[in-house]
Amino acid sequence: MKHENKNDDLLIRTLKQKWDNEDAARDKRSEDSLKIFRAEEASRIFAPIEDYFTRLDQVLHAVGASIVIDPKWEHLPDQRLRRVANVTFREHRLSLDFTVQGVNIFFRDTSYRFSRGIETLLPTVNDEVERFLKTRRADEVIE
Repeated sequence: MKHENKNDDLLIRTLKQKWDNEDAARDKRSEDSLKIFRAEEASRIFAPIEDYFTRLDQVLHAVGASIVIDPKWEHLPDQRLRRVANVTFREHRLSLDFTVQGVNIFFRDTSYRFSRGIETLLPTVNDEVERFLKTRRADEVIE
């Protein structure tokens, strides 16, 4: 009888471990699917900004600068996603960080709501890039 209890205990522990592993795998698949969904939604919201950066990059090339957008979203706590664009002018770099949460895009601690907020966001980004380039070009003249 004692031998059967050990076998039963072993069987129960084995089944419990199997169920725990299956639960963990299901939770991981669910989390991965949710991350993919959030990234797709963030990309949809970010698309007008990305289009703007593509056009801006063509203009920047004329002055010897460029802009590169990190293609990957960084997943942050609270269902936020972060993406960075870097403006490069010679050895100088300006980092532009964007965070998407729901239908809001955060840039420099200001929230811009999709889609009307993008009309305000793009000139703000443009002004910052222009200031960066003017400052760097002025630095070169001084040197």
